Amino acid sequence: MRKGRRVSGHLYKRDGLWWVRWQSGGRRFYRSTGETSKPKARTKADEILAPFRALEERDTLAAIKDRLAGAEVSAQEAVDLANRIPLREVWKRHPYDHSQPKRANGTIRELSPMNVAQNKLDWEQFADWMEEEHGDLEAMQDVTPDIAQEYSDHLFKKKRVTAGRHNKLITTCNVMYRLAGVPSPFAGVTKYQTPEHEHREPFDVQQVESLLTSAQGEMRGLLAVLYFTGLRAGDAVQLRHENRKDGKIVVKTAKSGATVDIMEHPMLTTIIGDVCGDSKRGPLFPELAELYRRDRVGLIHRFNRLMKSALGDDFSRTEKRTGRGVKAIARFGMHSFRHSLATHCARAGVPIGIVQKWLGHASETVTRIYQHYSTEDQKQIVAAIPHLALPGMEDQGDIIEAEAVVETKPVDLQAVRELVDGLTVKNVVAVRKKLLAMLPA
Repeated sequence: MRKGRRVSGHLYKRDGLWWVRWQSGGRRFYRSTGETSKPKARTKADEILAPFRALEERDTLAAIKDRLAGAEVSAQEAVDLANRIPLREVWKRHPYDHSQPKRANGTIRELSPMNVAQNKLDWEQFADWMEEEHGDLEAMQDVTPDIAQEYSDHLFKKKRVTAGRHNKLITTCNVMYRLAGVPSPFAGVTKYQTPEHEHREPFDVQQVESLLTSAQGEMRGLLAVLYFTGLRAGDAVQLRHENRKDGKIVVKTAKSGATVDIMEHPMLTTIIGDVCGDSKRGPLFPELAELYRRDRVGLIHRFNRLMKSALGDDFSRTEKRTGRGVKAIARFGMHSFRHSLATHCARAGVPIGIVQKWLGHASETVTRIYQHYSTEDQKQIVAAIPHLALPGMEDQGDIIEAEAVVETKPVDLQAVRELVDGLTVKNVVAVRKKLLAMLPA
């Protein structure tokens, strides 16, 4: 290969425009992309560099041919040279769009659009960092364990991301290498323990009321579904009228693939009726479903604006991490409604197994242990959810704190009369026992 032929382009900004510089054949070149947007500039830079990279590829193939002819390399080394995968090409060839079970016989499921989009952003973040810090290394095979550890330190010590966020980014890099069939340099990177306070917190009853009162239209319907069903946001926003059957919502969850049937709370039925009108087919929330499909972050931003409006400027959505710098952790979000349902049911004494089945828990162990899940079980959850004092729905009950649910059977008065009429001195003990058994506990 001619010395200096290797093409490595670098983007930089000057006077508001993105420029690209590269080196080829021992010479250095500079050219403006004419773009102010970095993604567009990257596309333009690829077009500019394409002819030079074609020469590089030709030289690479020629070098492989020469080295093979001279018996200077092994066949495996030749394959490695020919199969180098540029970091920017990895996602196109091997998208992380299916789950990666830890066990060899684990179930592989399709990921939700939200998860796929996040995985792509996570991988591009690493590719961007590599371009900035190690611009001369362009292929997956160029990343060493030392570089992988350097990226981990950059995330946790310089950018000060949370432990959970750090672990997610490193896991994504590991998976991308596994999908590409390349040994992962991230295999030995240390994961950090996730503190309990980094998880989402539940809304209390008053906050749920404020959010549902402030929300309008489809957003009000979506928040009601989130609270009264405990569904994840991605499942809730994509619900269809066809998912509502015989007073229940039946849906296959995107995350675990579990099918859950959830009894509709009376207040939820009323709110859906107000929002959807007489519609019987198609998405429950067509506008929000399209927004979720097109721009999932846009849906999150819309909810965050509503949360700030409903709960006030003094409502702290985030809190600083002790000893971890100024970065903050989002304590509340749409997922908080799921935590709210679980919390309120727990306070009401609903058995944990019933709640886990309602929420579509994916654990096979839990499924085996808590396999009895009847309509009566669901009634406990519906009864445990606090009644909300929402405008126009006062007749459905005042706000109450969740209390333990105790179901009683009505007393059969006719049977009581028959026992009393047949009472004698000899059977008084047996009749008394039967009467006591018929009374509520």
